[in-house]
Amino acid sequence: MKFFPFIFLNPNSLTSKKVISYFNKKQTSFFSTKKKDFSQILLDQINKGQREFLICGGDGTLNNFINNFMKLKSNKRKKVILSILPCGKANDLARELNIPLNIEEIFDGIYQTKIKNIDLIRVNSNYFVTGGGLGLPTQVIESLNASKSRKVQSNLMNDFVYYFHVLKKILFGYDGVLIRKINSRIINQPQMLLAVCNQGFIGKRFMLSPKSVNDDGKFEICIIKKPKTIFKDFKMVQEVIKGQHINDKSIFYQSFNKINIKTKKKSFFMADGELLDYSNEFKIQNIPKELTVRYYGFSSTKKSE
Repeated sequence: MKFFPFIFLNPNSLTSKKVISYFNKKQTSFFSTKKKDFSQILLDQINKGQREFLICGGDGTLNNFINNFMKLKSNKRKKVILSILPCGKANDLARELNIPLNIEEIFDGIYQTKIKNIDLIRVNSNYFVTGGGLGLPTQVIESLNASKSRKVQSNLMNDFVYYFHVLKKILFGYDGVLIRKINSRIINQPQMLLAVCNQGFIGKRFMLSPKSVNDDGKFEICIIKKPKTIFKDFKMVQEVIKGQHINDKSIFYQSFNKINIKTKKKSFFMADGELLDYSNEFKIQNIPKELTVRYYGFSSTKKSE
C-alpha cells in the first residue's frame, strides 16, 4: 500500500529547514501549522477521505495537532492515523515510539510500521500526550520562553537546552509549587514538582515515571518535595535522570485515571513542552486509546543519552 499522508509542518521547529529542503527536492507539498485555519484544514482533509497525516515538528507541534484533533467529532477522529517526523528539541513521543530521527529512514521504514492506539490526557479543557506538570517543569519552560537568545540556545545546545534551564533554575532559585489538595487528600506543602506522566520520560532525559506506558488507560503522578539545599536539588535531578527517585520513600508515586489537583497560587500547567492551562485547580483525566499512531516498536522506558 502506498503511503500518501497529508503533511503538517512547523517551520519554526529546530530542524525544519532540513525537512523543508528534503521535501522541496522530492517536490512534496506540506501545510504550515502556523496558519490560523489549522483545524479547518484538518477537518476538510478528513471529509475528502484523507486518513493518513504526517506531523513534522516537535512535541509542541504534536500538542497543537492533538488539541485541534480533539475538536473533531468522535467519528471523524477515529478515521485519523498519525505519523511523526521529529524536528523538535526533545521529540519525546517520537523517541517513545522508536521513530528514527533521520528523514530517509522514516520514509524508507514507513512501510514496516505498525499501528496502535495510545491514550491522551485531558487537563481542564486541554489535551496532551507525553507528560507535564507543575512547579519546576513549568518554570523551566517559562525560563526558556523568556530567554532572548532562545533560538541561539536551541541551535547550540539542541535538546540539552532543557537540562541547561533546569540547572539555571536550581542555581538561581525556583518557586516550586504549593499543592493544597489532591482529590480529598490535603497536602499543603511546597513541592519541587508535580508530574503527570503518560510515558516514562519527558525532556528526553528526565525519567520521572519509569513505570508509565501510554496505552494502559491510566497515568502516573509523581510528587517530589522541595529540597532544602541546592546540593540536594542537584542530587534529586540526577536521581530523576536515572529514574531512581521513585525508590525514595518521600516521593509520592501513584497511578490514576482521573484526579483533581488544587494549588495555592494560579500557575500554568506545562505539558508536551507547552504552557497549557492557567489555573489553581486542574481536573486531569485519562482518555484511553484516543489517538491512532504509526510506531516502530515500543519501549516505555526508552530514552537517548
